Amino acid sequence: MCGPRVLFYADKSIDLILKSGANQYIDFKSIDSSFVCDASGRLTNVPDSLAAIFKDKSLGLTEKNQLMRFFKLVQQHLGGGENKNERISEQDLESPFVEFLKKMRRWRRRRPARRKERSESDLHDDEEQRRRTDLSGRLDDLRDLNASNDGNTTRIILYAIAMADYDQDNVELCQDVLQTKDGIDRLALYNSSVGRFPNALGAFLYPIYGHGELPQAFCRRAAVKGCIHVLRMPMIALLMDKCTGHYKGVRLSSDSPRENRQILGLGDEKRKVARGICITRSSLRPDTSNFLVVYPPRSLYPEQVTSIRALQIGSDLAVCPSGMFVLYFCTLCHDANQG
Repeated sequence: MCGPRVLFYADKSIDLILKSGANQYIDFKSIDSSFVCDASGRLTNVPDSLAAIFKDKSLGLTEKNQLMRFFKLVQQHLGGGENKNERISEQDLESPFVEFLKKMRRWRRRRPARRKERSESDLHDDEEQRRRTDLSGRLDDLRDLNASNDGNTTRIILYAIAMADYDQDNVELCQDVLQTKDGIDRLALYNSSVGRFPNALGAFLYPIYGHGELPQAFCRRAAVKGCIHVLRMPMIALLMDKCTGHYKGVRLSSDSPRENRQILGLGDEKRKVARGICITRSSLRPDTSNFLVVYPPRSLYPEQVTSIRALQIGSDLAVCPSGMFVLYFCTLCHDANQG
C-alpha cells in the first residue's frame, strides 16, 4: 500500500507534478485541519499562519505571542538579511532543536539604563546595543516556551510542524535527534506551503481517489509525450548494494536485473512502520471531515517513544462511501511486536 501520505503544498513532489504536467490528470484537496494531542488528551489546533494564530481561541495569549514571534524569526532568518542579529548563529544551527527552543526561554531583553543627559557617543552606543539585542527582543516572548500548560507550544513546533518522529526531550537517549538547522528547514517548508495556491487551506493536501491516482496520472502524461508503457512486466525486487546498502537497481518479472540509480521516494534509511486502518460511521471531530492528528511521544502512555499520526479521510475525497470515514494510524517501530 503506497498510502496514506499527505503532501506539503511546497513539497518537491508537487513541483514535479506541476513541471511534468501530470496535474492535468489528477486532482487534490486540502486537509482541513491539523491537531496535536496534549498530555491531558485534549486536541489543540495547529495554526497554519499568523492570521490563524491570532484567531485561534484554543491558544492563550502567551502561546499566540510565542508562535507569532517564532514564525517571524524563521522568516527573517531565511530572508538572509545583512543584519547578523536577524539570523540564527551557526553554533545554534548545529545544536539539537529542542535545546535551541529551551535556550529561547532563558533569553531576556536587555534595555540600556536611562540617562538624563546623552551625548552623541552615548546615542551611538545605545543604537549599537539596540541592534545587538534586536533578535533577543523578537524572541523574548519565547522564554516561557516550555513553561506553558503541558508544553503545548513546544509540542506544536516539534511534533506537528517540524514533524519530529522520536521523543526529543532526552537528547542522549533519542534515536533520531532533530538538529536546529533541519528543524528550521521543516518550519520553512510548512510556512511556504500555507497559501501557496489560491483557495488552499492549511499546509497539506491529499489526492482525490487516493494515491492510486498518482501512477495513472504520470502514465497518461507519459503517453501524451510519446513514452512506452510496458504491461505484464512488474517489478519483483529491489537490488541493494551489499557493501553500502544503497539502492542499485530493480529486477523485473521476465528480465535480468537492471541497474537504474534514479528512483523516487526511496531513501537509504531502513525503518519499519506500523499501520492500522479503521472504518467508522462518525468523525472523530464532528465539524471536520479531513484532518491530521499528531500524538507526540508520551502523550498516550509513558513508554511511547515515537510520534503516532492519525489521518482521517472522508467521502469528499472519494475514498469511502458517503457518511463513512477512513482513519489511518502509523508510527515508526523496530519490529512487528513493538508496532
